[in-house]
Amino acid sequence: MKNITAQIVSARKGSFQSIAWKSPKTPSAKFKGVQLETVTKAVVRAGIDFANLSSEREREEIGSLPWGEWETFPFTIQHKGERYVRLYPSGNLETRFFADGKEVTKEEFQAYQRPSDISGGSFKKCFNVKESNLLEEA
Repeated sequence: MKNITAQIVSARKGSFQSIAWKSPKTPSAKFKGVQLETVTKAVVRAGIDFANLSSEREREEIGSLPWGEWETFPFTIQHKGERYVRLYPSGNLETRFFADGKEVTKEEFQAYQRPSDISGGSFKKCFNVKESNLLEEA
């Protein structure tokens, strides 16, 4: 377990933490070979049971995980030999964009992407980050 994952798991459930992670992205065919990556820094919460979110309490059914198995509920998930950390956004996030290791603007970054991959910028109620993509310094 990476130090950052251990820090997340050992923190008080539901506490706010500053976390950073990288996300590799796929360029369009026109830019094949260009390495695209985003680095996001956010204040998130961890250790929350999704079923206990106030927005979800009214739902009759909340199913199990759509993939993987809980390793340490409700913090980490194991799937195909990889560990993922379940996080809940607080709304405060900052994303930086990189093409071949050089920081670029969001507009420049989007020019490298397939139109279908361009995100509208909205976050889900919870999301999972692959442990290997977590950055030690937030």
